[in-house]
Amino acid sequence: MPPGADETWVVPLRQKSIPPRRYSQLVYARFVLWNGRVEHGFMDVTTAESPISISPGAIVTSGYLSLPMVPPAVARRDRNKFPILERERVLAGLKLKEPQVFPMQYLLLAPIGKRREFLGGLVL
Repeated sequence: MPPGADETWVVPLRQKSIPPRRYSQLVYARFVLWNGRVEHGFMDVTTAESPISISPGAIVTSGYLSLPMVPPAVARRDRNKFPILERERVLAGLKLKEPQVFPMQYLLLAPIGKRREFLGGLVL
């Protein structure tokens, strides 16, 4: 890292795949909302541990819409308001209602390591 840099610096990788033994790589992703609408953004990928960790990142539209890390049922059970507020912000930013957005599918648009396929999953 350059002097004065920390983990908040974003540095593009020159590789065509996500390398092993890396923490918190922001990986370009395509999101398909429950209503079929397509959005783009990124997911947070850590390849430093096994299994590989893929966490919600953000949808990038005219703004930056941080995706909730916790499903709403878990957030309510734990009395954690932050994921609920994040979810409401995503809905407002997309100008859609919850059943139109969640659950959404994601597809990483870069392979991880030597894999040829792109990994995907759900954001609940």
